[in-house]
Amino acid sequence: MKPDSGQINGKKGGLKAVPARFCPVIGILRAVPLSLAFVVLSYGEEINVKEKVSRLNDKNPAKRVEAISDLGKSGERDAKKALMAEFKKEKNPYVKTRIIEALGKRQDRTSTMEIVNIAQTDAGEDSRNAAVRALGYAKDESVVPVLIERFQDEKEKPGVRLQAADSLTNYPTDGVFGVFVKALDDADLHIKRQALVSLYNGFGWDKTRVLPHIEKMAKDKDTETIANQYLKNLGVKK
Repeated sequence: MKPDSGQINGKKGGLKAVPARFCPVIGILRAVPLSLAFVVLSYGEEINVKEKVSRLNDKNPAKRVEAISDLGKSGERDAKKALMAEFKKEKNPYVKTRIIEALGKRQDRTSTMEIVNIAQTDAGEDSRNAAVRALGYAKDESVVPVLIERFQDEKEKPGVRLQAADSLTNYPTDGVFGVFVKALDDADLHIKRQALVSLYNGFGWDKTRVLPHIEKMAKDKDTETIANQYLKNLGVKK
């Protein structure tokens, strides 16, 4: 996720948000599946929900983020309700992305549908980016059409589109494969490159299936460097 630039509490030495940057390709050097990177926390562990909810009113964003993280580990319904309510009233873009992350880690149907709504309708680019990222580890194939929609929407911000493609690699269905193959011919250089990277990350295990498409992109000057590396990874000798 890419928070807005600047400090989130306005104080020197305080918790800062990372400057938002447009990443031309997401997942190009990924070593592990996205889904594995975000499920290490102990969902359902004992949390004093009432105490954590009270800390959501703290003026210090860092304290709110800490409480949000803890509430994301709780399996209680009140914790989920508190996170959803906090998202609606929170003004800080960075803190909002952390709420989305916490909801995503719950991996329950209600939280996932809330994230889908954010991905489709929220006015904040950072929030939409965090939402499509969270949907990548939702372990719910019903979110695939939403991710495809975000990836293919030419009016969507580039960073959100690329993140949606990266999240789709966790749902290696025939439909997703077709979406990536089609995007290999996209006029947008960044979309074309992302499609190649996501095709390899999501389906590289099926060499026979992906090889013709990677070989095709190895002949394209815009993607030849990436494609040739993938061919090498697949054991193809030139």
